[in-house]
Amino acid sequence: ETFEKSSSKHEELSSLMKFWDTKGWLICSLIASACFGIASFFMGEVSKNGIVAKNLLSLGFIIVAVIYMFVAFTQNYLKGIRIWSLTDNDWYFTNEMGETKMHWSYFFGMICSALANVVGTLFVAITFQTSIQAGVNQGVISTLFVLSAVFCAIFAYIFLKEVMGGADYVGFTLMIICAILLSLSQDSATIVEVSQSQQISTVFPVLAAIGSSLGFGIRSIFIKYYASKGYNVYNFAMQSLFVDGLIGSVYLLVQYMTTDVVTSEIILPGILSGLIAGFGTFLINYSISVGIAGPASAMANLAAVFQTIMDYFILGQVLNLLQIFGLFVGLIGALTLAVGYSVYKSVVRLIK
Repeated sequence: ETFEKSSSKHEELSSLMKFWDTKGWLICSLIASACFGIASFFMGEVSKNGIVAKNLLSLGFIIVAVIYMFVAFTQNYLKGIRIWSLTDNDWYFTNEMGETKMHWSYFFGMICSALANVVGTLFVAITFQTSIQAGVNQGVISTLFVLSAVFCAIFAYIFLKEVMGGADYVGFTLMIICAILLSLSQDSATIVEVSQSQQISTVFPVLAAIGSSLGFGIRSIFIKYYASKGYNVYNFAMQSLFVDGLIGSVYLLVQYMTTDVVTSEIILPGILSGLIAGFGTFLINYSISVGIAGPASAMANLAAVFQTIMDYFILGQVLNLLQIFGLFVGLIGALTLAVGYSVYKSVVRLIK
């Protein structure tokens, strides 16, 4: 009897591990989207201050990266692994002659991934700043951010030969439609009134949003590529985030010393947004590295769903029919990505 119970527990654990191996990346993508939605909620007025919003996010990024590296260092130290050992990290390798050399390709990829994330977050801040100057609804212009999933899927197909299945295409499309519906449902009252002398062309926020999506798409492919080469995806993602945070934090210090844009009112929500978004970035990088890049990136667009829910419960903003429909479409999209292929196979077996 004891043996049977032990065997049953082993089977349950194996089943759970199998489920995580196949669907864990979708769960992480869902949690990441919640993080991004909460971060966007806390950002609020900070995004109206332009580039300083991105730099405050970077300060949060560097805190998350430092916490991760401290935990990783402590765990490795207890295991007898020393990160300064040339054989215990991805920065070095041993050639055929037995010589230890720096792995410049890893260093290059990590820096490029960090710079791509810098570009993406920088253009997010520019998008919202220029949309105000152009008198454009920020919710409407944010629909273009879903292009990051499109760029990610295209790059994954071209450079990594990653092909999506039918269920992935359906769920991918529904997630994009969800984000568009929620963004288009914003009240027209949020459009900012600006004088004709100050108003700029709507081309600028549109181009900035496309630039942001392109940056995030490139970052995702670097993460996916180096994970496929067997590198530690957690270390790679956090090292990239650390470099991003370092760049933004230095710029933030310069802004604080030379301008008056960094005020006490925006520091706390800005850093809090960075902490939450940093954790979400870690999760979405993991999802992209072990899952299918396009759908994983598309799942992150559920951030609009979580932000809408928080607006309803915390700010008391009543959902209109378009928002309710958007939430429903997003839920169907998430379910399609998670279980669509399994349902498809079950239907095919029943037909046969």
